[in-house]
Amino acid sequence: MSIEKKCPNCQEWTVWNRKLNDRCTQCNELLDVNRVKETEAYLEREKSNKRSDFYNVKETDGIFMIATRKIALFFHIVFGAISWFFIWMFMNAAG
Repeated sequence: MSIEKKCPNCQEWTVWNRKLNDRCTQCNELLDVNRVKETEAYLEREKSNKRSDFYNVKETDGIFMIATRKIALFFHIVFGAISWFFIWMFMNAAG
């Protein structure tokens, strides 16, 4: 069963495989331009989120910054574990 989609550029019906890079058979334009833009924006956001993560040790960090990041990550994990322990104790006590 083939799926067809109307090209947003030339308004002709063409075969669509639901892939990001599907092109119109008449005018050779992308069939889903919005999805391509959204995917590019999503990948850019993911890249910037990974860059801004404080706990990731970067290659340009000095020894003091590496130690700071590792100590901060340690305390972050310990705080989370203690918090979850108290939440678990409260929920078990509540019954």
